[in-house]
Amino acid sequence: MYNKDLVVMADGPTGSGKTRPALEKAYALAGKYPGTRCLLLRKAKAHASTTIQTTWSTQVVPAGDPAANLTSRNYRSPAYLFPNGSEVAVDGMYDGGGYNQAVMGTEWNFIVADEGTQYSEDDAQRLIGRLNRLPPEGGRVPFDQIIFPCNPDAPSHWLWRWHLAGKLTRIASRLEDNPIFHDGKVWTEQGRKYLATVDRYTGVMRERNRFGRWVGAEGMIYDEWDDSRHVLKDLPMGCMGWDMVRSIDFGYVDAFVCQWWAIEPGRKTMVLVRELVRHKTDLDHLAAEVNALSVGMRVRFTVADHADAMGRAMFSKYGIPTQGCDKPKANEGWVEHFEPVKQRLRFQPDGSARLYVWKGALSDRDPRLVTAGVPIGLLEELPSYAWLPPKEGRPPKEQPQGHNDHSCAALRYGVHAIERFYSPSADAPFVAAPLIREPSEEPEQGTTWVGRRFLRPRT
Repeated sequence: MYNKDLVVMADGPTGSGKTRPALEKAYALAGKYPGTRCLLLRKAKAHASTTIQTTWSTQVVPAGDPAANLTSRNYRSPAYLFPNGSEVAVDGMYDGGGYNQAVMGTEWNFIVADEGTQYSEDDAQRLIGRLNRLPPEGGRVPFDQIIFPCNPDAPSHWLWRWHLAGKLTRIASRLEDNPIFHDGKVWTEQGRKYLATVDRYTGVMRERNRFGRWVGAEGMIYDEWDDSRHVLKDLPMGCMGWDMVRSIDFGYVDAFVCQWWAIEPGRKTMVLVRELVRHKTDLDHLAAEVNALSVGMRVRFTVADHADAMGRAMFSKYGIPTQGCDKPKANEGWVEHFEPVKQRLRFQPDGSARLYVWKGALSDRDPRLVTAGVPIGLLEELPSYAWLPPKEGRPPKEQPQGHNDHSCAALRYGVHAIERFYSPSADAPFVAAPLIREPSEEPEQGTTWVGRRFLRPRT
């Protein structure tokens, strides 16, 4: 109710109470600030009257309130009109013939875009463009805002990507937040009935609609992952001075990934503090960028896929020696191989885990991967990393899907290496990361956008 950020995502499981608080806010703003223009929106005009309008009239507006009467108007959205000149319109973004001009040709102070996952990224940008056009004159609301109430979807959805990139404010809810279902201590009778319904869901539907998780595949491998608990909004104090272990998954057509894992002294808890993801980038450019991002760090060792001998040799040439990673052995299946990561993700009785990811770890988003529309970085890969689905009439294979998993591979390499090789000895040797290659070794100019950032032209 008090948030003033421009773009807000209110997400949570079905029934957790997301839309009604947004409508309550529209009612409060329209009543307090004269001349305020609010829009209650669904993507399709036909859906507005049966969903968001019903919630407004039956749960938000008190009986007898002048704002309880919907007024139809020519060439404008139907609206609830307030005595102070404010209005709350109810409409759809599309009216059957394309964009609804009653919505898109008008300026608004406050928009509730209900069922936010139904809108495209382009839709969202167009709606945001309808804000910030009305000055706060005459006592009008002093800020502009759009809220997207929604149920979780796949982690590749633009709303989740905007959340990870810090382009919106996320307000997450749980079923326990709905007072009809939970009184703050125990489930109510209505809550127990509702739980019996949603507990019938399985797989992705259960993860999204019962627990509010942004998952995108049946058979999630790391089902211990909980972004509300494993993702850190802020870095632990002093963690950039902890011992670091780098883990690398080489790739050119497939993405190249390098991760920097800070290891908490005394506990060996891992925190991902930096991640580099690149597509179709030459090894010398990658080595320069890894070195530049490692300056000042105490890098104890770097682990990489031993199958890529050329990549390891090239990185060694540029001051990044690597040691081979662990992969499933002949007598070891994938289930056993994933177990060290799963153990670190599991929460202990004291509520702590031994592996966390900083929300701002990803150095940037490679525009070529953005264009390809694939998950970028560990935060986007983990929820969709799943077991290979079984073929019809055949038993399932305990084998992961082999695509869009490069950050998950680097995670695995790092965990196995830290479990086997890391020692917290204070006098252990470390790799001092060079700032950049010697000028005599540099090419005349960078041939990619990465090269232009990290390789200086010869003088």
